[in-house]
Amino acid sequence: MPNDLNLERVVRGYKSRVTVPESYVVQTAEDWEDLHQRLNKRGRSPSHYGLEYYFSTITLLAVCLGEVAKGSAVKIIRASDIGGRIEVDVQQNILGNSGVWQPYDVVFVPKVTKAIDFKYSDNPNLKVSGIRPINQ
Repeated sequence: MPNDLNLERVVRGYKSRVTVPESYVVQTAEDWEDLHQRLNKRGRSPSHYGLEYYFSTITLLAVCLGEVAKGSAVKIIRASDIGGRIEVDVQQNILGNSGVWQPYDVVFVPKVTKAIDFKYSDNPNLKVSGIRPINQ
């Protein structure tokens, strides 16, 4: 029986510097800074979100769709411990590949040391409305 991990959203957006589909597992502050720079076109620092991450107790998970059509979206729905690995359920709604948007989602979960599998499913009802950092 899967055990769902507590999942907290860090930031979800639709404009980044990531131009190809990618998924990330972030275990250190240095890796978070690197990923944040890839996500953020405005050059804000990771501390902009007003959150302190203690990588001894948490793991960040991120997904990016790359360049896709305006209105496309991605969202991490669940992370489950299924024994020997962690399964991350991701929903996506890709409206085309015209390259106008670069949607992404970043969450954190309790520290994970097991292998992580990202599983994508299509959800044509997934929208970009309400996308903003969690502290706003």
